[in-house]
Amino acid sequence: MNDRENCAQASEEALFFQWLGVGGVRLRWRGKVLLIDPFVTRPSLTEVLFRPLVPNAELLRQRLPCADAVLITHAHYDHLMDVPEVVRQTGASAYGSKNAVTLLRAAGVPREKCFLVQSRDRLEIGPFRIEVIEGKHLWLPFFSSKELPETASPPRRVWQYCMDQCFSFLIETDPSFLIWHSIEARGAAPAQVLVIDSEIPLPVFAELADLVKPRLVIPIHWDDFFLPLSTPIKPFFRPPERGALRLRRLDIVDFARKLRELIPSGEVLVPQRFEEVNISRIL
Repeated sequence: MNDRENCAQASEEALFFQWLGVGGVRLRWRGKVLLIDPFVTRPSLTEVLFRPLVPNAELLRQRLPCADAVLITHAHYDHLMDVPEVVRQTGASAYGSKNAVTLLRAAGVPREKCFLVQSRDRLEIGPFRIEVIEGKHLWLPFFSSKELPETASPPRRVWQYCMDQCFSFLIETDPSFLIWHSIEARGAAPAQVLVIDSEIPLPVFAELADLVKPRLVIPIHWDDFFLPLSTPIKPFFRPPERGALRLRRLDIVDFARKLRELIPSGEVLVPQRFEEVNISRIL
């Protein structure tokens, strides 16, 4: 049985979660597939700095053979770059901010496949009921937020992927998911599963956990995304602490332990890339 046949038979009530690496998530439920920030091309640091960024169409075909819709948290390259090719190959619709839609259109995605969303919007995509929540991205040097003109050229270099807004998504599945992409807890709502980016400060996570009251927390965006999928996974480098002289990779085991201490009544799942997890069975 091939991947597309597997997709067609995904009609069971169980909800399946898959981490795609970086900020990418795949949810499979009631015969439909929802992607959030799919990104598997993973150009090297040299390619990012000095070469045009080109999606790996064959790798996307192998790894993401089907999708019904794609949610985009924000327009940085490691969240948006592969989306146009995913839409072309699968026929999925894409949902994102004004900049995200502008860049999708510039990359050749048909207008009828691009949907502009704003904070507090409520979407119905197949069985998925989704609420859009405004977030706040970690500050990054040289990547200040700005709104792109509607006549933007096709994005090829990293600096063309300009963020305007950053979104989180509350997804009313069974169990419910909160895909949280913000360094603040403001606006968070209760959900049974909380998916967080690992750059979230622990005091903010404590506040977030108190608002969400999750039964399961899944940290993502902790792998070094300059390394290809063909190499063993390594955590990314954390900014040096005060007084430190060198960068250190995130200790994901220690990070998960600290998360567990802040949710004594919940569990933490450290996912492995492309390992599909039956969330319904866990909860």
